[in-house]
Amino acid sequence: MIEIDLADVLEPLVACRKDPDDVKLLSTVAGEKIDEVFIGLRGHFRAAGKVLEGKTEIPTPAEYLEQVQAVTAKAADVYRYMNFDQIREFSEVVDTVAA
Repeated sequence: MIEIDLADVLEPLVACRKDPDDVKLLSTVAGEKIDEVFIGLRGHFRAAGKVLEGKTEIPTPAEYLEQVQAVTAKAADVYRYMNFDQIREFSEVVDTVAA
């Protein structure tokens, strides 16, 4: 198991080709050609699509941050949906399910 303290991460991390444990800072791979992309979390497809739209190379940290400003502005609402316990409708259904 690899543990990463996210408080120490000041830019996005990228898992590199053929080995998901080969994680690098975006700045170390910026400008490299993109051959294939795998996105592990369903909720990040749209955000990644916007960041990578029309690109054939990995963006620099500055390009990435510029693109995700729209996502960051809506972060409280977006990430609320990753915490199902905070969605009233979900909690109401859970309460009706027998253990």
